[in-house]
Amino acid sequence: MGKQNGTILALVLWLVFCGTASATQLYVTENGWWHDGGAFNESRLPIRSAMNAADIGDSIFVYNGSYIENVNVNKKLTLEGEGADVVTVTAKSSRDHVFEVTADCVNISGFAVTGVNAHDIAGIRLNDVARCKISDNTANSNRQYGIHLVSSSNNMLMNNTANSNNNGGGISLHYSSNNILTNNTASLNNYCGISLYSSNNNTLTNNTADSNGWYSIYVDLPSDNQWIGNIISDNINDIYIVEAGDICTSNQILHNINSKMLDVNETVFNGRTKNIDEMVNFEILMFDMTGSSCPACDYEIVVSPNETVNSTKTDNKVTGNFTATRSGTYFLNVKIIDSDGNIAQRRHIFLVGDTSSKTIRYYLRDIDPTHGQPTLIGQNKDCDSLLFAPPTQEEWGMCGSWIQCSPDELPGYPLANLNSISVYVWYTTDTDEYIGIQRYATYDSAADYKSPVPAATYYTCINRDFTDLNWSMDYYWSWYWLSVKLSGKYPHWKTNRSHPSGVNFTYAYTTTPAVKSISNTDISVLSATSPADNRNNATIVLEGDGTTSLTVQMPNTTIVYTAKYDGNDCNNNNCSFTQANGELNFTLTLGSVHTLDIEAAEFYPVEIEPAQYAPTPELPAFTFVYAVIALVIAVGSLSIRRRRGRER
Repeated sequence: MGKQNGTILALVLWLVFCGTASATQLYVTENGWWHDGGAFNESRLPIRSAMNAADIGDSIFVYNGSYIENVNVNKKLTLEGEGADVVTVTAKSSRDHVFEVTADCVNISGFAVTGVNAHDIAGIRLNDVARCKISDNTANSNRQYGIHLVSSSNNMLMNNTANSNNNGGGISLHYSSNNILTNNTASLNNYCGISLYSSNNNTLTNNTADSNGWYSIYVDLPSDNQWIGNIISDNINDIYIVEAGDICTSNQILHNINSKMLDVNETVFNGRTKNIDEMVNFEILMFDMTGSSCPACDYEIVVSPNETVNSTKTDNKVTGNFTATRSGTYFLNVKIIDSDGNIAQRRHIFLVGDTSSKTIRYYLRDIDPTHGQPTLIGQNKDCDSLLFAPPTQEEWGMCGSWIQCSPDELPGYPLANLNSISVYVWYTTDTDEYIGIQRYATYDSAADYKSPVPAATYYTCINRDFTDLNWSMDYYWSWYWLSVKLSGKYPHWKTNRSHPSGVNFTYAYTTTPAVKSISNTDISVLSATSPADNRNNATIVLEGDGTTSLTVQMPNTTIVYTAKYDGNDCNNNNCSFTQANGELNFTLTLGSVHTLDIEAAEFYPVEIEPAQYAPTPELPAFTFVYAVIALVIAVGSLSIRRRRGRER
């Protein structure tokens, strides 16, 4: 409670110390600036020019447009953009911050900032300042940081979005304390979503950090911070460190590969491919947000499709089992709840019954990955993409000691079990090292499996196979975290149109039914199964909010299917579909959990041959011979009639 009072006091102090009695209003367009009652001033750098002309405490309103500038805000004032969706400021010098704040009591809101491409540079940077408010901005696609605070305390970051930034992550604090971060979003950053270095007594409430490449939230030292109502989801790692002195309440830690609050023993599963009516065993360890054992934690274990789950808790360990009675794709969903209302949740896939195998080829491409894979993008291209399209020209990647590539596109039938990876690459390296693969990519040379490769002065083609992996793809984005690595001294790889380098992934998926693709990866497939005795029927359970296309392949390709969505015929705005050869293509609108039932039609169109009728006989052709015969008959008939008349 004392910390919450401290947060309120900080807000009050911010309002008291930064208030102004009067201020002049300035306006900016793409071509210049003016102030109330003043003349228009043309400028190629209108935001900077207006800022230089403003007095302490003035306000500057920036109209919609695209601006190319670097602005050092060195006096107390307010910079308000018309909206981050219509005002974009791109760094004129990519080696300098778009906005650098070096004065106290500065407000910046309503801008999209981008174009930074240098080490230790940010879209918005606060440098040794206090009582500043940064709100409603978008700081995306910068090489280092989206928003960066250095030696800055008692500031507010509110309603900002910092996505797809690279080396430094979305929002980062260094030596900065007593700041308030609320309702911010940090997603798809190649490093961390939100990071705190030597930064204490900060309050983070209702922030969202998802799909980041390393940690969702990273704290390097004991911090005495508050974590309230944050959503941390879809990352490889959730939180690096939360100390026992921190206040942690009502946070949602969802579907992270490595979760601090729950640990599932993979060995007890005994594989993820099962037979119908086979028992699945599980073992789970429960922890609180500090990583301490949590015997007092509650838990929920649910299987989709619905099966009876048996479970027992001993101390912080939960053991149990269920029996898979249907064929298809199952998910075991585990939820942990601690006494402060913090929730951790994780799903685990199982393939039951008939499966099919598929091999998909990806090509090494010198293109930056875009789904939050761990990368460090700069002069050395040490992290690149694996894509379906082969190169059309020569491309290459290099670094001092290792390079890696990760898939940046989803294959068909993504809910799967990965069996093998085959790597074929043109490479050079000055020393004997290895080609390796990693299930959950990290930004280093680590690999789960390695295969030696010899030193090569000239580009040499080599193939390495990694088999018997049994890596489950629990989430669509599990594919993005896969990594292929080449380690050595100054390793290089290259690819071109005639001699492409690539990777083959071989994996298994269920066929009763098979979920072939889904367009909106924010929509989760909770299960897709068929009754054990009827492969022509299927039930698919989905969860999410939004619209998606969904392609399902049924095993019988010769019959017609019907579908119901939440019990209603699938022929309305929420559900429609087409079908051909057992492939059903749905368009769905979701708002929570929904059920899609597919059945073989009781009656379906049958092509019937038209009824056969007796043909109309053809008349013989009227030839010369027939004409003579007819004439003879006619003449004879006339002679007979005349003779009979004389006789009378």
